[in-house]
Amino acid sequence: MRMYKFLLLKNTSLLSLFLLCFLSFSYSTSNAEESTKLQKLNLLIQTDQLSQAAQILATMDQSIIQSAYGHYNLGIALISHQKIKAGIALLGEVIRRTAYGEEQRALKEKAHLISGQTLLKNKKPFLARKHFIEIPNYSLFYSEALLGSGQTSFALKQYQQALESWSILQKQPINSAVLESLYLIPDLLFKLGFYNRSLNEYQYAIEQYKTRIHTLESAITDLNNLSMTPTGNIQPNTLFKPYINHYLIPLLASHSFQQEIEHLNKKTQSERKIQIKALNQSAISILEKQKKQLNNYLADAYLATAQIYDKKASRASGGAR
Repeated sequence: MRMYKFLLLKNTSLLSLFLLCFLSFSYSTSNAEESTKLQKLNLLIQTDQLSQAAQILATMDQSIIQSAYGHYNLGIALISHQKIKAGIALLGEVIRRTAYGEEQRALKEKAHLISGQTLLKNKKPFLARKHFIEIPNYSLFYSEALLGSGQTSFALKQYQQALESWSILQKQPINSAVLESLYLIPDLLFKLGFYNRSLNEYQYAIEQYKTRIHTLESAITDLNNLSMTPTGNIQPNTLFKPYINHYLIPLLASHSFQQEIEHLNKKTQSERKIQIKALNQSAISILEKQKKQLNNYLADAYLATAQIYDKKASRASGGAR
């Protein structure tokens, strides 16, 4: 199993520098028949043949990890096709399993997270909360669980609990969930009428967003200036700066990127060079989307601070809280 390890494949150049394998969806080769079934199931999912995929899942040995991945992958696919009840049920099969080792625990935690997010989106916050609280504070998905817990409390009008969850979230390492909470906290404070506190939080958020946008711009510049050797490897003078690794590592540690990486060594040098450039452009696209989201947050934060100043001016005679 490859949980929590850097993927350092020979001659994979670009992605070997910063690709963190956090949930590899790799499959044990100890049971070749079950692994083959899982591969067929995944191919059927990719072509939206979900009924046929379910038939294969029913024939799998339910006691081994391949079937857990089968339940998880098919559950996600069903949810994406708005078959919410069936998808949640399959994720529930993953959750009910006894987890042995880091990989299975991570899969179970991810199933809790997706179940909670799906239920919350479908206006079932009570049920969603039960999943978020099952994700421990050492989990890779703890930040997302805190974000979801706060959103659940907000949906239930339990505003103090929402603030508590998001405040804990802000103490976590910077990621997309933390950045979203930077806006959610002052927005809630503003709705509750705590204008001074809201203003302070918005000003803090603005500084954080500006810093992160600058960091993303540096990361994008580095990727655009990537220099490769004729064999498709990165030139030594184009190694990435450590301060942007926290963006590049998790963004590229996805199942799709890892699948592409595993095929790189099977290609010729020219094919590998083309593939690396394509993956590089995909990474830039992901970073650009994050930058756009942060710019949206930043614009909203500036607008909100202007509204607060207007509110404070209009309430000057009565005093703002």
